[in-house]
Amino acid sequence: MSVVPFAASLEWYAAWWQARCKGLPDAESIAAANIATGISGKDYARCRIMANGNEIILSIAIEGGAARLKRSSFIPSAQLSDHGNWRHVHLGTLEATYGRSPFYQHLIPVIRDVYNSQENTLRGFNYEIHHAICSFLYVENIKNIQDTILYEGSHATKERGEEIANGLDRKLSIIDTLMRFGTESILVLDIL
Repeated sequence: MSVVPFAASLEWYAAWWQARCKGLPDAESIAAANIATGISGKDYARCRIMANGNEIILSIAIEGGAARLKRSSFIPSAQLSDHGNWRHVHLGTLEATYGRSPFYQHLIPVIRDVYNSQENTLRGFNYEIHHAICSFLYVENIKNIQDTILYEGSHATKERGEEIANGLDRKLSIIDTLMRFGTESILVLDIL
């Protein structure tokens, strides 16, 4: 299925990136990453971040309840609910968790724009987050991906990627890595 998980994990982005680097189109890369990381059901509406040494799960409210996501045929058409004011709660949690992170001020505006959008489908909302992350990393088109591959091929960039990768939790949302390392986060995607 070519639905992007909500604020997907670093592990998911590594699988997606490797598929993109092989020349697969975005939709096929998304499906490949979903298979490689075992995404299913509620995984499409949840992400994990780390706050003060504790894992926090951010969940998107779905019309009819998240249990509906157990049926994979429902996922592409799932509608978002405003239950629990989750958009406001997520932004507050991201502020509290990452507000002092080095790249918060650079990343949060694009994330906030997605949260403030009128998108009301899970597929659309998740893709907007994915697009914001890709734009932040400058990999939204194949030319930028090719340029990045050439850049990453150097010994120094591989060493830096390995240095960053040490101590990262692959199951956390890529947002965690982006807030801490900014665009250098791209360097770890080949390492994982």
